[in-house]
Amino acid sequence: MTTTTTTSLQQFSPAPAGPRPITAVHDEQCGAAHADRLWTELTRARAGDRLLVQVNTEDAVFRFYLPLARASARVSPHFQRDPEGADRAAELGLARAVLAWRHPSGQGFDRAARGAISSQLRRIQALPAATRRSASRFTARTAPTPTDE
Repeated sequence: MTTTTTTSLQQFSPAPAGPRPITAVHDEQCGAAHADRLWTELTRARAGDRLLVQVNTEDAVFRFYLPLARASARVSPHFQRDPEGADRAAELGLARAVLAWRHPSGQGFDRAARGAISSQLRRIQALPAATRRSASRFTARTAPTPTDE
């Protein structure tokens, strides 16, 4: 019985520190596999007649790519002046990309999403500062609150 306890404790011991390239490749492959499943589900949902399923699946795809949008916003020159506005612009670009994508797989979507995000970030940078501030205040007032859900 002592051997079993030792074995189970070894299973839960932390992994050794240091670079783990095999895990990084594995994580990337798992991420790509998850993205493929999401796009397959979204294609099926769009072909069906259940709007709620389609909306929820589009939301899942959006959330999957949200780190891409946020990373794009943070390297934008606009982020230094208005981090919240840059994040919102990047999220809007991502949402537009997800809604516009009609291919049965996500192959090439990263590039399309980056283009849509960059385009939206350029639009917000081109706005005069006063317009950006009022748009930001309007969005803050109309954003759903936890009690709205």
